[in-house]
Amino acid sequence: MTAPTREAAASRSTTVALAGHARHGESALCSPHIPREQPVQGRRTWQRLSTHVQDVIGIIEHHDLHDVTLVCHSYGGMVIACVADRIPERIAHLVWLNAMLPSDGQSCLDSALGAAELHS
Repeated sequence: MTAPTREAAASRSTTVALAGHARHGESALCSPHIPREQPVQGRRTWQRLSTHVQDVIGIIEHHDLHDVTLVCHSYGGMVIACVADRIPERIAHLVWLNAMLPSDGQSCLDSALGAAELHS
């Protein structure tokens, strides 16, 4: 058995459940101190791509993470693409597992329609 490298010993993994996608009672954020979009009083809160992107960025910045590898599935591909676009200096790798891989300027609907055309 080999000794772990310094880099491997220093690495850690965190799972983030996106707001609106977590099981009841779970939070998408690790800490109440992480800034996030505030809902407008009297209006129903809808989770948007921008909310999810800001949540992930908030976690990365709050924990002062660098050389981050983001791994996603499904809709999460849209999220990590936007995160990487906003804070590229903190991202080392992106991994898409059966996820949306948007082209520049492409929306979720564009991506889903493109996938449907490939399979029809």
